[in-house]
Amino acid sequence: MKIRLAISMMLILSLCAVAQTQQPAQEKPKDEKAEEKKPQPPPRPPQPPEFTAYLKANQISDPQKRIEALEKVLADFPKANPFVVSQIHLAILNSTVRAWPDQKEKILAQAQKYLDSAPENNRGSAYNTVASMLLGAGILLDEAKAFVEKGLASLDEKKYIETQKKIYEAGKRPVPKDEELVKVFRQMRAAYTSVLGRILLKKGNVAEAEKLLKDSYEANPANTATAVALAEIAEKAGNNKAAVDYLATAILSGRPSKDDRRKFEELYSRTHNNSMSGLEAFLDERYKKAFPPPIHVEHYKPTDSRSNRIVLAEVFTGSGCPPCVAADLAFDAMMERYSRNEVAVIMYHQHIPLPDPMTNTAVQNRFKFYQGGGVPTYVIDGNKSSGGGSRDMTRQFYDRVNPSIEKRLETAAEADLKLEAVMEGTTIKVKAMVQNVKAEGEVKLQIALAEETLRYSGENGVRFHPMVVRALGGKDAAGFALDTSKPATVEEMFDVPKIVEGLKAHLDDFEAKRNSAVPEGREKFAFSEKKHSIEAANLSVVAFVQDEKTKKILQAAYVRVKSDAAASR
Repeated sequence: MKIRLAISMMLILSLCAVAQTQQPAQEKPKDEKAEEKKPQPPPRPPQPPEFTAYLKANQISDPQKRIEALEKVLADFPKANPFVVSQIHLAILNSTVRAWPDQKEKILAQAQKYLDSAPENNRGSAYNTVASMLLGAGILLDEAKAFVEKGLASLDEKKYIETQKKIYEAGKRPVPKDEELVKVFRQMRAAYTSVLGRILLKKGNVAEAEKLLKDSYEANPANTATAVALAEIAEKAGNNKAAVDYLATAILSGRPSKDDRRKFEELYSRTHNNSMSGLEAFLDERYKKAFPPPIHVEHYKPTDSRSNRIVLAEVFTGSGCPPCVAADLAFDAMMERYSRNEVAVIMYHQHIPLPDPMTNTAVQNRFKFYQGGGVPTYVIDGNKSSGGGSRDMTRQFYDRVNPSIEKRLETAAEADLKLEAVMEGTTIKVKAMVQNVKAEGEVKLQIALAEETLRYSGENGVRFHPMVVRALGGKDAAGFALDTSKPATVEEMFDVPKIVEGLKAHLDDFEAKRNSAVPEGREKFAFSEKKHSIEAANLSVVAFVQDEKTKKILQAAYVRVKSDAAASR
């Protein structure tokens, strides 16, 4: 495990701050007076200046100068936010471990400063963080073992459940069932037992290490380090098949090292007649087995009030965004519940908080149109909200969001929209017919070309990504202005090879710009996989009519792209 993991995850979660809000405030439709009377949520507080100073100091490449800068932040802000103080002490510890791993007294003294600065209710996690950091550096294993054991001793399942219930009740949110909270607690505890198991493995106590690691893996198979350690034990025992299975889980987590990936491919080939054939299908099956959908829902049965509206859900997400998992999987469930002639879902991938190879310039501009800040952000018929969570929070997310979709299905459409899409050669020809628009002012037709499913194991552990938007129509991908006083027919052509070229150019440019800021001597960034290729048989088109001022969606439409041969039959 990389010893910068704790700090990296803190930065990831801070960048996903909007995404982590569990009870987000929704933007109010500007054209509904009753809604306007509701109190508006208070503006988000600005980022504390000490946090900004901390981030800047922590980017300094020279470890001694970085530590000096971090200590200066502590001196300059004597009343700094306790969370920031704790993170600064952690950053100093991280720098000390990396630069001077042989200075035991210095490391332990700084570890104690970090532990003392950690909030009381987070002390157990802090012990585990220190142990993980020492383990990652391969130093002070006896001390690391003592730290993680203190962390484990601080965990109390009953107390955790009681505390969580109070938090939910205080926030006036539905309280999860006890079994759901127990599952979350055991997953949390699994992080501690994983660290302890790996420390014991490194110390040569294989039998006890394997028992702890298997318990940890059962509670949380998504922990990459646990799976890699179990694979190491299995391989040394001569059980290459089990090693491949464990390493497959590590690959699917989206966070394997290059060595882990190389070892997996080596063992996969060895156990499959020295061939890499069927690798992706193997990973697909392994993913479905290890990470089944957390919820299943009933198919929608239209009520007597069902209107002619097709509801549009625009989802801004990121394959490297941990809190996006609940949103992504909940919208998967909605696509299971509704037909595409009831609800059309499209996904706009963003480089937030980590690079995402399914991102492109058009979807980034769409995020700016909605003044997006963090991910996940989701927009139901133009009404923007945010908030997500872990895989286990999928049901809570679904139960919070789905009622608004049910309501919209009973709200009459404010435009008529018909859509056709045919692929001729390498060009997709789209025809959209719009009439009876019930809106004044600036109204646009948007046309999105989406790939039905993309396979990519990102850092948040989601492998299958539905309805990924690959291009948007119109000049500069900004749609088509409509004259609402008369019917309109809009035709657009998507040149697939040109789109592929543009997708690749975006990813290449992203890599180049990111690496231009990487200090000399540090590893350059490269996507593990660039998802610029497009499968022609896997394409759909979603079109929608939108009031540009209120952002309201008047009507949407969905079609699968037909081949010219299919269209002629």
